[in-house]
Amino acid sequence: MANPENRRAIYDNAAKVTRDTGIEFPEFRIQEHKPGEYQDGNVFRDTLVVFFYKGIPESVYRSFEEKAKTIELENDTAKSVEMDSLNYSYQDFYVGGFACYIGVHINKNSQYGQIIYGNWKPAKE
Repeated sequence: MANPENRRAIYDNAAKVTRDTGIEFPEFRIQEHKPGEYQDGNVFRDTLVVFFYKGIPESVYRSFEEKAKTIELENDTAKSVEMDSLNYSYQDFYVGGFACYIGVHINKNSQYGQIIYGNWKPAKE
């Protein structure tokens, strides 16, 4: 999928993000698409900056907390959730069992968030 405009549609709505992360994700509009290509376009890692036009309900934060518990119980080393008082982040290094990446980040003090995805993934810490 070398065309960045086609890749923009991979996670163009909340239902797709929820499907692949298992986290309740609020409705959004894409504010900016930042394509990232490597190795002559065969490998990519894109970032969507999204605007949560309806706000972020408390149930979204609880969904992150529930996902963190599930990951810990299942001892799933391919997924992680990081949370502090403001920031909520999730990442999965094997979406649906395939070697591809999705990461999401939201902040309680902002109506903007990020969705990072692709077939190139950062080194796992």
